[in-house]
Amino acid sequence: MSEREKESGRAAEDRLGGGSPVSAASGGTAAGLAADSARTGAADTPVKLALSGVHKSFGSKRRPLPVIGGVSLEVREGEFVSLIGPSGSGKSTLFHLIGGLLQPDAGEIALDGRSIAGERGHIAYMPQQPALFPWRTIEDNVALDREVNGTPRRETLEEARRWMARAGLSGFEQAYPHTLSGGMQQRAAFVRALLSPHELMCLDEPFSALDAFTRSEMQAWLLDIWEETRRSVLFVTHHIEEALLLSDTIYVLSGRPSAVLRRIEVPFPRPRREEIAESPEFLALRRELTGLMKEEQRKSRSGTFES
Repeated sequence: MSEREKESGRAAEDRLGGGSPVSAASGGTAAGLAADSARTGAADTPVKLALSGVHKSFGSKRRPLPVIGGVSLEVREGEFVSLIGPSGSGKSTLFHLIGGLLQPDAGEIALDGRSIAGERGHIAYMPQQPALFPWRTIEDNVALDREVNGTPRRETLEEARRWMARAGLSGFEQAYPHTLSGGMQQRAAFVRALLSPHELMCLDEPFSALDAFTRSEMQAWLLDIWEETRRSVLFVTHHIEEALLLSDTIYVLSGRPSAVLRRIEVPFPRPRREEIAESPEFLALRRELTGLMKEEQRKSRSGTFES
């Protein structure tokens, strides 16, 4: 390895060791997150979504099972934010809280500065599976959100067809979901979320069921679409390389009950291409995050978590 590559690797490791782009999130406090934003100048961009000290437990009062243990994070306008953490750390539960399907036990969830805890209908959501209705054509599935929100059908279909063409789905407007490949179904589901009138998109491991080649294709496609639309995105993934490739900011969650361990500002410029994954700095960041995740998985298996 050349001296230049060694220097790049050391610089990436410094970022994860507590330099300005990465911080231990001050115990997940809002003050710690605000300090991080001030250091980077991100405070100039309005906050779209803010979670402050969110807690959630399941089970009975006598034997509660804490799942979310005081999570604080934010997504700014036009920012792509990813959540990674060990299995069972409550990432999907956080989406259910943000979407209003669950009510937090404590803490605040705010969208554009207004509390939305327990309220539905404020986000565009894409689950792990495409969740397309089998009796509706692809065109009608894509248009569903706007249809529910009362947009005139003609206007909805014109917009749907335009985005379907961008997604490589031209000619499949009248097809039914079972006739499409997994990747094409995921594209249709993403276009449906994209057509939602809501500015915040929550994507819950949308590529987890795809094979490696299709997943890589979908990542590149998502990057291109996001560069064009710049929607605010909160993205859940177990895939560290995917998070580094797609994100502006990554929050690393601890095991259950989850809290924010690290907030990483991804240093790679946009537009971003797959080749960045071969750079020494990218590899060093991936290596450090892999080590952190393995340690959290170990704690999860042993049932020992640090406070």
